[in-house]
Amino acid sequence: MDDIHKLYQRYRRLLLFLTGIYLFGIALTPYRAVFAGLLLGTLFSFYNLRLMVRKAVRLSEAVEAGRNMADMGTFSRMAAAVLAVLVAIRFPEHFHLLSTAIGVFSLYIILFLDSLIHLIYRLIQREER
Repeated sequence: MDDIHKLYQRYRRLLLFLTGIYLFGIALTPYRAVFAGLLLGTLFSFYNLRLMVRKAVRLSEAVEAGRNMADMGTFSRMAAAVLAVLVAIRFPEHFHLLSTAIGVFSLYIILFLDSLIHLIYRLIQREER
């Protein structure tokens, strides 16, 4: 279970780093709506990360106890993504819609890239042996 918490800390750190970049973008560039959309999407992505980790912990506890678990919260994560897009649609002068969608998927982009980097790292280490 410690592995999931270590991954959570790493992904949280990366999302907070992106959030900082977006805040600088809002403050220092004329593309405020674009960076605000990225920020909005990333905040919802951060919520999705917390939800996914919580569900994964509950799933592992259920498996250890021999119980079944109904779901992994997929509907909740999709609802959060839809909510972020609806906010961007409702306030188009403040949030760029495409940027919001990219921000929502930033967690999944980070997950993919992190997995790819670790896979390549393991392959390189295996070849050195």
